[in-house]
Amino acid sequence: MAIVRSPEPDLTLPTGDFSGVVLARARTHPARVALIEEATGAVLTFGELLDRLTAAAGGLHTLGVGPGDVVAVCGPNSIDYVVAAHAIWRAGATVVTMNPLFTASSSRIGT
Repeated sequence: MAIVRSPEPDLTLPTGDFSGVVLARARTHPARVALIEEATGAVLTFGELLDRLTAAAGGLHTLGVGPGDVVAVCGPNSIDYVVAAHAIWRAGATVVTMNPLFTASSSRIGT
């Protein structure tokens, strides 16, 4: 088996967890667009994302959510979904994603 290499230079991948990388980007480039919600056309900059998830994480903390907790997020792909997931991570909890299209009848597919 031969190793195939790209003619492009190797990528330098960031270290750390996903949310930490996003938050670092938000702090260094607050005016840049972070998210565009296809369904609505809503746009959120990195600075706005940081503000929203900081507020949401504070709310979760007030409710007692923190390290060791597991929080399920169920909803369509949206800016709010991204904010919720990052706020949960920032609060120190674990995110469990759930697909709102998964139903009892769809769980029987393939059985």
